[in-house]
Amino acid sequence: MKYLAFPWGPLGNMLRRLSLSGGAGNVTAWVLFLAAGALPVVCWGVLFLKKRAVKADWLLFLLSAAMFAGLWLLVNPSYLEQKLFPPGIGEMGMPAVALTMDSILVTWVFCRFLEKYEKLGKNRLLRSLQVLLVIFILLTGISAAFESGYGFAKEYAALKSGNTALSEKQLMPSIVFLFLQTVCAFLPKVLELFLWSRIVCLLRSFEKDCFSRESLGRVEGIKRLSALFLVAVLFGNLGMNLLQLILASRIYSSHYVLVLPLREIIVLLVMVLLSRFYLLTKHLKEDNELFV
Repeated sequence: MKYLAFPWGPLGNMLRRLSLSGGAGNVTAWVLFLAAGALPVVCWGVLFLKKRAVKADWLLFLLSAAMFAGLWLLVNPSYLEQKLFPPGIGEMGMPAVALTMDSILVTWVFCRFLEKYEKLGKNRLLRSLQVLLVIFILLTGISAAFESGYGFAKEYAALKSGNTALSEKQLMPSIVFLFLQTVCAFLPKVLELFLWSRIVCLLRSFEKDCFSRESLGRVEGIKRLSALFLVAVLFGNLGMNLLQLILASRIYSSHYVLVLPLREIIVLLVMVLLSRFYLLTKHLKEDNELFV
């Protein structure tokens, strides 16, 4: 759970080590603590002086207060059980404090974007979309990989503990099948994220011209890949479920799972339809230009 406390947890640990290293280290820790806590207010002051402040920027004061309180608790983790959490669950304290600060920061970023996006020009809007999509791809990819790995490890442990009388050789077909099942569940997410990366490239070409040859080629490529990936996901899902049914008597497992990545199937289908809509719009635009 410690990874959930990043980056505030490591910062708190660094400040604690500095404060315990001696007089100079303690002074340095206090300076860094005050500077970190005051940073959101300084940011608000800069935005205000440049006349770029918006209503959402009041959240910076809340973030500053949360950072002072949160960093103090992270520097002194013993207070987490004494002041906030009941004994025995102090391990959740650092992630809870860190995620609270993260939630305020994320709320400020997106509320500020919502207030400013209508004033963005075409290219800045497209670049903002690219940044958001890249962040989405990275976060979703990391989350999907972690969930798949954790799920496989959990199912593997359940398989071993539920069949202790069987040897490793006897369990091998079940382990291989469990691995294939995990891959089959993970693959649709990978294909979807790959298509999102192609859309990021498409947005770059939109900066030049939404109906250029480059944009048209990218949309046609996305349409073909979406259709191909959709067929692969559907038949892969069908094959795994049929294989599980046929080999049911030979596979040792604590339970069976029917894989149906409905969300990914819908996303791939939407990409196919949107690509087709773009191409129809392109042809309609060309017909209108010929008519004029």
